[in-house]
Amino acid sequence: PVGVVGKIAEVGERISKVTLLTDPRFSAAAVIERTREQGLISGTLRGSCRMQYLPVTADVEVGDSIVTSKLSSFFPEGLLIGRIISVQENFTSPTFECLVKPAVPLSRIEEVLVVMSRQ
Repeated sequence: PVGVVGKIAEVGERISKVTLLTDPRFSAAAVIERTREQGLISGTLRGSCRMQYLPVTADVEVGDSIVTSKLSSFFPEGLLIGRIISVQENFTSPTFECLVKPAVPLSRIEEVLVVMSRQ
């Protein structure tokens, strides 16, 4: 109920491997809840995530909630991912990039609920 932890990478008979939200191999379509601006969330290996490809005209603020997008092929719409902790302009393209703190303290997870999305 707290938020997204990651996505299943491998399934076994008794165990599954999960790619955590903070892993650079993780990516998913995401949206800023307040403004509905779309972007791509990916891991950074520093305990945070990066939301990319937001247009420079986007209304983005520190503290904004990031949720899964209906464009995601992995998640149902509206699951909490985290909150924006900084906003940076990307000098190589006309976009913003945001640093996002995950809603779930990944280092303290003991149990997770697997949500199946049928696409």
